[in-house]
Amino acid sequence: MCQKKIIFTDLDETLLTSDKEVSPLTRQALADVLAAGHYLCFCSGRPVISVIEVAGNLGYGMGTKNVFYVGSNGGVAIESETGKEIYSYRLDKKAVDIIEEGADLFGVHAHSYTRTHVASRAQTKELTAYQSAVHVPTLLVEHLRDTEEDPYKCLCIAWYDHERLVELQKYFATRQGNLFKTLFSNDALLECIPPVSGKHVAVQKLSEYLGLPIENTFACGDEDNDVSMLKAAGMGVAMINGCENVRACADVITREDNNHDGLVPYIREFFLL
Repeated sequence: MCQKKIIFTDLDETLLTSDKEVSPLTRQALADVLAAGHYLCFCSGRPVISVIEVAGNLGYGMGTKNVFYVGSNGGVAIESETGKEIYSYRLDKKAVDIIEEGADLFGVHAHSYTRTHVASRAQTKELTAYQSAVHVPTLLVEHLRDTEEDPYKCLCIAWYDHERLVELQKYFATRQGNLFKTLFSNDALLECIPPVSGKHVAVQKLSEYLGLPIENTFACGDEDNDVSMLKAAGMGVAMINGCENVRACADVITREDNNHDGLVPYIREFFLL
């Protein structure tokens, strides 16, 4: 009887190609992981509804055994087979107000998230471009705090102006206290998440939920928001196309990038496929 293991895979620029596809070889590796009785977790900064959409397009939609969805940078985890929410973390409304004020001060788009929608004060060009990849509808609100439930996270967007977001991050550091923390999911996206959240939480919570030792966890990613996940896992794999921070913290760096099945040999070795 095989010792069960789990893979936590980021989506964009890790599992997905630059065209937002998954190649046949990588698809087969994931199928073989599940066929061998192991677990698969799609773990992304995207809202969880978008994570479920991507997984569904691969044939792992709701109801699939041994599959989990984690969205909002570790903020919420859902078991596919049962639909059960394993855990979730949300931003305090005070944090949302600080984020909105800072985004306005620096002239960048900001939005928050419900379970099913992006909550935004306007349908900006930044939001429209974001939604071209992340297919989540808009809920128009007067203020980002104006949602029935506290949001999982907020996102600040500045396409082609990374330095503006760096300055905004510095501004937040002087005001956020213990209300939230920030990290980049790429140069144009500054994530604002609950202080206890992060992709490492998914590794810790799901391995505990499944009764798996940490050494049986495999995590892969390419950006700053993946660093905590790679550090928490038994095996942390950075994409060669990933940023310097994620490559520095990894146990292994892939030889090929996300467009050339970079993960496949490492998945097959770890899961003995």
